[in-house]
Amino acid sequence: MKQLFSIQDKDFLLPVDKKEDVLRDFLWDNRVKLFQKFNFVFVAKEYSLNEGQVHDSGKMGRIDILAYNTASERFVIFELKKDDGKGRALYQARKYRQYIKKHFPAVCWDVREKYNVPIRKSANDKAEIILIAKEFTEPVIDEADEEESLITLIKYKWFGDDFLFLEYVHCATDIKDKTSKPPKMVNPKSVNYYVKKGWKYTVGSIKDSSIKEQLQNIAPVVPTKENANELRTIIDRVGNLDKRAALLKLLDEIETQD
Repeated sequence: MKQLFSIQDKDFLLPVDKKEDVLRDFLWDNRVKLFQKFNFVFVAKEYSLNEGQVHDSGKMGRIDILAYNTASERFVIFELKKDDGKGRALYQARKYRQYIKKHFPAVCWDVREKYNVPIRKSANDKAEIILIAKEFTEPVIDEADEEESLITLIKYKWFGDDFLFLEYVHCATDIKDKTSKPPKMVNPKSVNYYVKKGWKYTVGSIKDSSIKEQLQNIAPVVPTKENANELRTIIDRVGNLDKRAALLKLLDEIETQD
């Protein structure tokens, strides 16, 4: 039995029930503090999966919270359930994991383009899963314990109006190295600046002379659809995230032209 005693109120805090969307919004609003020990860049709350059928019913799926682990280079699927006595959370998360694997290039492009999250070409297409529920069944716990499951289980319980208790039943995500620096983020204004300046200017501003020379040899003025794939491989090595994002955006514009 877990009990919390309020020194201020001089009484025990009683467990309370709250809706699933309240839990989702609370976790999202406090995501930086709650998961500061992990290498997560948070993408979106209720992230929509736009292609293909996710559920057996044919309905489109929405991931409660989607993040990106910069250490493992994997997407992280947060699936929340107020009550998961039937293992529904894991079932849904598996569906979302399968979707991301099947549509991996499209999801990477969407996350990079809409949310300015730097997804590297070396990213792994098998997503991590974090299930958050009041309880977990033995089969779910057993599956999480399997090697390479990439499943983290977190039990939660609300107490009173302001307290949320979290218990890690199983953690499959590496804890952030205390000496590591926070991941760099793309600056949208800087990206737009380089996009407006164009291909030739942005390539010319790259400090690494080897990468700059390779890009200039293949596309001295503007890229073409024919050399896009070769250029992407080189652009992925550009150290400046803003310039890398701008060059990829310019490539995308070329490839989508009729």
